[in-house]
Amino acid sequence: MTELAQRRPGRPPKTSREQILDAAGLFEASQLQLTTLAQTLGISVKTVYYYFPNRRALLDALTERTLQEEGEVDLARCTRPRDVLEEVGRWAYRVGRTQPGWFFETAAPRGAALRLMTSYLDRMTALGVPDEAALAAFSVVGNYALASGETAHRTEALGGLATGNVHAHLDGYIDAPTVERITPLMAGTDLDSWFERGLSAVLTGIEKELLPQKRKGRR
Repeated sequence: MTELAQRRPGRPPKTSREQILDAAGLFEASQLQLTTLAQTLGISVKTVYYYFPNRRALLDALTERTLQEEGEVDLARCTRPRDVLEEVGRWAYRVGRTQPGWFFETAAPRGAALRLMTSYLDRMTALGVPDEAALAAFSVVGNYALASGETAHRTEALGGLATGNVHAHLDGYIDAPTVERITPLMAGTDLDSWFERGLSAVLTGIEKELLPQKRKGRR
């Protein structure tokens, strides 16, 4: 039994561990406190402590559960370095979308990312990419994808990018003429498709600047 799954001694409460995790998943990381969570569930905070000794343990458990639900990233089927990086990017995007703000606050996603890095480096080596270039590409794609996932989550939480909502996202941050200029470009945008277009551009740049290029005339 892992440390996260260990319970305190005593009579088990009626509220289950999974129910607490389900409720915790509705909070932003910055807003999640054990007392607030208990109030939301209508239970004593002691019940939360029965399963999770502190806030960090709760966040780690919730993020670990989400990552398990996402499943392992299968890199063995990738035949090009670009394919490997696409899989890594989409994984990081899902993490940012489902657990915004938690990647740098909890141990679980960092641990999963480091485990993924091992299989990633092995696959890139098999495809002829030196570790230095592979690691640089991993950092670029991971940071872009994670930030995009968190942005998509927060944008949807504010109502998405329907025309009437774009002003709400921009007003007060930039001047009115720029708001009017940007609004038609953003309105109605599908956030997942936006990420994919950006990922394609990032990967094209990585292929050009970081990955080994085949010499002309070689087959």
